[in-house]
Amino acid sequence: MSEYPSNIVWACAAAAQRINNGYEQHSSTQQPNNKRLVYGFLEEYRNNKLELLDEDYTNGDAARQYWQYQTMALLDDNTNNYIRSVVKVSHSDIIDNNGAVALIASCIQAKSRNERQSEVKNIKLSLNSKIIYKVGDKPKFDKNNDIHIINSRYIDRVGASIVECVIDGNLYVWWSNRRLELGNYDYLHGRVKSLDVDKDSNQLVTRLFYVKANRYEKTLL
Repeated sequence: MSEYPSNIVWACAAAAQRINNGYEQHSSTQQPNNKRLVYGFLEEYRNNKLELLDEDYTNGDAARQYWQYQTMALLDDNTNNYIRSVVKVSHSDIIDNNGAVALIASCIQAKSRNERQSEVKNIKLSLNSKIIYKVGDKPKFDKNNDIHIINSRYIDRVGASIVECVIDGNLYVWWSNRRLELGNYDYLHGRVKSLDVDKDSNQLVTRLFYVKANRYEKTLL
């Protein structure tokens, strides 16, 4: 494989993210995935035909700097191998292997995801969550309650979304077969499955199932 300046590869990754409006792992006949787009851009670079937007270079550089600042994550035993690899590749000035290119292709989305997780964690840390129901109870919440979904993240290996919700200052979590939008809701009911402690924030959390929720207003955090 040829060698590429790191800033070029990161800019190509940002351009792929822009074109696909996010990170696409699988290609289709209509649209190649982010990795294939990056490889295509790098071929154009080899042929002196690469044309990217200024914002691609700016966003690529911002993503690279973000991961460079995460060096302390390498000292945390709980940091997963993906994050470790991302932090390491962000410090490389020359990219000379396909694995590094594929990794960088995913790093723009990973930056947004990591920032989002940090934001959610800070929200949870600010709570004083309490357990007010017991296992088997069927709580119902309406417009008289402050219902706010703070996180809804799809997990490929499970095939469902993990949903985190703050209701009247207390933390609730459940799995959903549909992706729920973040924001305020005016109706939610379910059944209490278990009582636990959130591992990220050490807050008390009520785990629900059979949840139904209706929203009336989108409020992004």
